[in-house]
Amino acid sequence: MNTSNDAKTNSKRKTDDDNEKIYINSSNTAKKSKDDLTKDVIHQAWSHYRAFYDSEHEIQDGEVADIDELYEALDLLKHHISWEIKDYNKEGFLESLPKFNLSLSSFGTIQSLLPVLLSMIYFHLGNDAVSQELNCITRDETIEDLATPTREDISDLNPAKLLESSLRYFPFNAASLSMLANYKRMTLKDTQENICLAYEIASENAQLIREVAISILDEGEEEEGEDDIPPEENLYKEWIELLLLDEICGAEYIEEEDKEEEENDDNNVEEESTNDHDEPNISDQGEQEFSPSETESVTSFMAALLNSSLGKHDKALVYLKKFNFSHRIHPSVWTHSKKGCPADWRSETTKASETFPFEPKAFRGNGVLPPGLYERVCKVFSPGSAYWKESNYQNRGYYSFFQDLSDDIIQKPRNLIQDIVVNHLLPLAENEISKNNSSKIVGFEWWTHSRPLSANLGHQMHFDTDEAMLEQENTISHPIVSSVLYLTGNKDIDRQTAGSTIVFNQTPQSAEVAQNAYISHAQDNSYMVFPGNCLHGVLPCPGVDSSSPQKGSKAVERLTFMVGFWTRRVPDNIKEKTLYCPCGELPPVNDEHTWISEINNGYEKNENIEVSKERNAQLITHILPSVTPAWECIGTSEKNHHHKDALTIPTSLDHRFFVHGAPHCFRDSLFKNESVAM
Repeated sequence: MNTSNDAKTNSKRKTDDDNEKIYINSSNTAKKSKDDLTKDVIHQAWSHYRAFYDSEHEIQDGEVADIDELYEALDLLKHHISWEIKDYNKEGFLESLPKFNLSLSSFGTIQSLLPVLLSMIYFHLGNDAVSQELNCITRDETIEDLATPTREDISDLNPAKLLESSLRYFPFNAASLSMLANYKRMTLKDTQENICLAYEIASENAQLIREVAISILDEGEEEEGEDDIPPEENLYKEWIELLLLDEICGAEYIEEEDKEEEENDDNNVEEESTNDHDEPNISDQGEQEFSPSETESVTSFMAALLNSSLGKHDKALVYLKKFNFSHRIHPSVWTHSKKGCPADWRSETTKASETFPFEPKAFRGNGVLPPGLYERVCKVFSPGSAYWKESNYQNRGYYSFFQDLSDDIIQKPRNLIQDIVVNHLLPLAENEISKNNSSKIVGFEWWTHSRPLSANLGHQMHFDTDEAMLEQENTISHPIVSSVLYLTGNKDIDRQTAGSTIVFNQTPQSAEVAQNAYISHAQDNSYMVFPGNCLHGVLPCPGVDSSSPQKGSKAVERLTFMVGFWTRRVPDNIKEKTLYCPCGELPPVNDEHTWISEINNGYEKNENIEVSKERNAQLITHILPSVTPAWECIGTSEKNHHHKDALTIPTSLDHRFFVHGAPHCFRDSLFKNESVAM
């Protein structure tokens, strides 16, 4: 297949410029030419691929696509099609990818698209292998456990090998390069710099392929009327649209009725009075008949996010400009979030107010919890423990547990959680509100998060709220104090490996974006409190040194225990109570919830266990360091302002570090139900 602008139709031509061309692998020279393939064989291969494609789009929850169809197509083609990349450096695979452009002549016939088809077969096999391996990690199994009669060769399950094979057949496959970057990011198998570069290249390739594919289709429409298109030409266009636009770019054809629906939705939006975090409207994109590339959106967003994390903010801005963002977290916040705590902590300077009753504080020293209690809670919530498996944490939405602070609980806690909160965290929270507020804390809500270092993307900017009241009454209500107990992820406060918590002096009622961003650097066995109505989140984990990738090694998780202190009983507003819901009850003690026995152990009524009430006398209180300004304006905040070719913001990745329509977009987000990747 030709990929240079002046390419001729012979896909196997050689050139003297070794840096420009990539050709047949020496091990493939004995293979038959793709010219030897009959139309019947090509149609059979396509039929198998379409069968897989259709099964993938028709599967129900719990079902899997028919992977065997891919192997059938692979057997028909692999002996006829040669790799486009001759040799490559496994340690520096990105350097092996070509640096020249595609052209319309690159895809003149169905035969010229055969390497693309093989590339997509390997993409799907690689995608399946990635899912299998990540599931193994979750279940603490090995990849060998997945061997089946149709997959006797374990190398078939190697995600990196499969995705690299995909790119060797079609080096411009943006979907494969994006998947390879995702896999290496999640498994810590490359540096953050290389992974970021992969997203950048994939973004450029997705844009290029979309433009070339649409030009091919438009050119065909101009040459012939729809009624005059021969069947073979229709099949050729089907390959172009499905392989290049749909599969690689994630761009869909926009039907007329879809355009009308988008126009109606846009008219309805204009009638709303508040600004919103809107995505670009397809109807605003001229006569374009295909949606923006989802692959370009995802890879551009990831390039912006990783460049921001690496401190390359000018480069990040290049990719942010592809979207309709009006603000981003200021580069200074990113910079200071990766630094250790400053030697000279400042004193309290911000005047208390009704909306900002106290400045966020950290409690450090040689540990907020005594050693025995700390070790025990870390064990209960350690990665792979019963808690995560039995609660189905990975696949369940947000859930938390509510505990009343009755006199008997305060006098004698009945489990590990009550002990930690009542004897060690509650007094610190009460001390803050007692200065400016006479309200009494009557209960607390608690939940936990566990994130692998270096692989996670942080935690979405959000407000802590009463989820039931928000859903049932559209009323926003907050805990009086929100707090974070950092358990594991960062032993050395002078070297940040776990993501920092960022708290803004911004509430749902704020008319302007926050001026201050308070930075809480994670440190094991430390504690942080802040007003419960403040916007907050977690920036991506810097993790291990990006210059020395942890090849297959398991890093310590960023483990946190969150507590929201309330001045009213939140469960009273919940109409439908279920297990593992917001502010729910603890599950019953049985074989399905063994973690409850773990936290109850030693606190039973008839046992005279001495509850740990000794507090750390060396505990030091610090006002969190803050950075001003907190936000940087990078575009207009006008609600319905969208530049013509803006990419769609990938909702599953949107942690609101970059936003449109601040500050009102954060309040509006409370009324949206969106799932975000961590």
